[in-house]
Amino acid sequence: MIDLNKYREEVETGLEGETEAMDRARERKDFYDYDGKKYNKYFRRDSESWEDWHERSHRQSGFLRKCIDKLCANLYQPGPSRKWSEPSGDEFLQGVYRQNHINALMLEADKLSTLNTVIAIQIDAGDATLGYDEEGSPLSDYAVKPITYRLWEQQNFWAWTSPDDDRVVEAVCVKDMYDTQVRYRLWSDTEVWTFLTKLQQPGLKGGRPTSGGTAAELKTRKTHDYGCLPFTFIHYDLPVNGFHSVKAPGNFLVTAEIAIDNRLMKTDESIDKHMNPLPWVKGADENLKIIKGPLRFLRLPREQGQFTDQGYQPGDHVEIGQLEMHIDVAGCWDDLDKYDRLSMEAVGLPLSSIRMEQMGVASGIALMVEQEPLLKRAEGRRSTFKVYECDLGKRTLTCAGNHYGKPALLKAAETGDHALAWPTPQLAVMTQDLFDLELQKVQQGVSSHIMLIMKTYNVGRDEALEIAKQIKEDAEELAKLYPEMAAANAMPDPKADAEAEHERNLELTEAKKGES
Repeated sequence: MIDLNKYREEVETGLEGETEAMDRARERKDFYDYDGKKYNKYFRRDSESWEDWHERSHRQSGFLRKCIDKLCANLYQPGPSRKWSEPSGDEFLQGVYRQNHINALMLEADKLSTLNTVIAIQIDAGDATLGYDEEGSPLSDYAVKPITYRLWEQQNFWAWTSPDDDRVVEAVCVKDMYDTQVRYRLWSDTEVWTFLTKLQQPGLKGGRPTSGGTAAELKTRKTHDYGCLPFTFIHYDLPVNGFHSVKAPGNFLVTAEIAIDNRLMKTDESIDKHMNPLPWVKGADENLKIIKGPLRFLRLPREQGQFTDQGYQPGDHVEIGQLEMHIDVAGCWDDLDKYDRLSMEAVGLPLSSIRMEQMGVASGIALMVEQEPLLKRAEGRRSTFKVYECDLGKRTLTCAGNHYGKPALLKAAETGDHALAWPTPQLAVMTQDLFDLELQKVQQGVSSHIMLIMKTYNVGRDEALEIAKQIKEDAEELAKLYPEMAAANAMPDPKADAEAEHERNLELTEAKKGES
């Protein structure tokens, strides 16, 4: 049994010791959400006033999100077929997975762990949409939605590990907003404590507490009946050396985006000034009225006349000009492009996955070769995510079995295991040459029509079976309405085609014998 008192002071101070790490995670997420402009500390010059900062252009590249989404595009699109080895556990989990849209959830988990190293999936009994009882616990209907999965990003939770094994989490604190208050819920395998800050003033930007408003007070202490810590953690890599030892590409990519965005802003500012150079007037009389329009004239001082050996020499004549600066715009863009490519190569992202630079449609085999690093990456991460999914399945069955009093689910959690089968990673576009290649595999007996449907429509086996049934039903309906068209559109029969080819060869052989 874990004593939560040793974490109480840290939670009451608003997780002060973990603020820096959580703030960095929030910063990366903001850049991922195209909201990096507000971090002016990276872009505003020391001598630049706030007025100048707000008036000049703010360009964003979206480089971070572009890279993260492409890196994670193949693992859960489509996701694997899942089967728990114990029938009772499999039936329950399949329902839970459907209700929680497991593939979409795991796809998001893959993206966010690539961005911020680790995320947490909380296993919560019941459906919050059904309401809460008098003690604040969610009402649950086992038949409607027995389990709800809640995804917590790194900036909204912290985990403490066991002193005996840095890979094992013994307590978790999740953070959210509740009624303009910051709410902390501290979990162990037996208890959950709730802490609340003071009510914040309405209208605070982002709901963030002001200075002195992060202190939280313990409000409730409850025991729960889940029988385990109801959280599964998904890291970018398996945490073999410790929970907080894993590093993800997100930190590198957000640094690259800051550099790219900063160069974009400076380039745009230079172009704007070059296209609208500052005009100046030199030698004008003090009484000359200058209309300060959008270009804002600059008055230069006039030189006074003077007496010399040659007589009186007047001062400067009136001159008007513009401050011009020629900038190498093409060179700036070339530098940006090369840095963009270098950063993508550093994380194993092929340029062709983002930029379709071909003049025409490349062959499917050529595209497959270009995209191979991403497809191989997805294949290599399957074993890692199988570990996470097995842990999620076991904890789901354990929590549900204890909470609802279902011994069969507890037994399934104890003795069962997950079998996951991913379809072969495919390109988004099935080109004709790839389709012909896959059709030849079907004809040669090394593949099946179901596998071909899976690859053609980029779906899992269950969806492919439904598509195959629909194709059969459509063919039958077509045969009733247009028999001739149905015969022309009939799917090829490899066995019948082979027999017909054999018969034609025999006829040709007999004909040659007759001629001789």
